[in-house]
Amino acid sequence: MTQRTLERSRRKRAEELDDEVPDAQTADDGDDEDNSSAISAKKGRATPGRRNQEVEEKRGNFFVRAWRGIREYFSEVRDELTKVTWPTREDVVKLTRIVLSALVVSSLVMGLISLGMGETIRIGLANPIILVAILAAAIGVAVWSQRRSAGVK
Repeated sequence: MTQRTLERSRRKRAEELDDEVPDAQTADDGDDEDNSSAISAKKGRATPGRRNQEVEEKRGNFFVRAWRGIREYFSEVRDELTKVTWPTREDVVKLTRIVLSALVVSSLVMGLISLGMGETIRIGLANPIILVAILAAAIGVAVWSQRRSAGVK
């Protein structure tokens, strides 16, 4: 049979099913989509059961099943890699520059914070009153920040 003949027979079967289905069973929710029938057309073949598929997968001894699993894994990896959209060379260079610049900036900031904390501890150990003043200032800033954020809500 040609494709055209198959299409005609499918349309004819769908029309026959429309005549057999009562109006209450057809799904018409007001959309512009073609909801010609609530019953789908038959496939013309039996659907394979899951039990049979599981039995097929369990055939063979340990080595055969292991080799089949490894082969299937690499086959699926290859299939997935064909779906990947790889970046262009210009994109790779641009993104590499962004990552490296972010790395340099963050390391400089973290280094400055570490240097500041180290110097604060060194000065605080030499003169405890300065350490107490710095801690009081830090607590004051934390309380002020908490009150301000609570008032914004």
